[in-house]
Amino acid sequence: GGEPGINILLTGGTFKFPTLSTSGEKAASFFENVLAGKLFLATACISPRLGLSFPSETDIKVKLAMIKSASTVYVVADSSKIDKVSMFALPCDWSNIHYLITDSGISTAQVKAFEALGVKVLVAPLPLKRAM
Repeated sequence: GGEPGINILLTGGTFKFPTLSTSGEKAASFFENVLAGKLFLATACISPRLGLSFPSETDIKVKLAMIKSASTVYVVADSSKIDKVSMFALPCDWSNIHYLITDSGISTAQVKAFEALGVKVLVAPLPLKRAM
């Protein structure tokens, strides 16, 4: 990086401009030797019954490799993504997901469903809408 003490590591793989991310086998293999303390993982959809899912199959290998490299996994998903599914499921046991960070649009029943799976739910308040 441009600052002392900041290193930028590039994964390789195919760059996806809409999400500013990389995907594919090269990106996934990058994480094989990474030891991460915390992973903040975005997801397209999350369901207590069906797990995490994504619109692109190329995301799956990278997401799995990232999860395997981390000690603690935080899934970040706004409440509109909860109880939804996308095209490709991430084959991952809930014991590998430690936290779900979402907004206050999540229902009490949804919180209980994730907590029953051992996932701690952290809820951030939605911002107040300002009158124009």
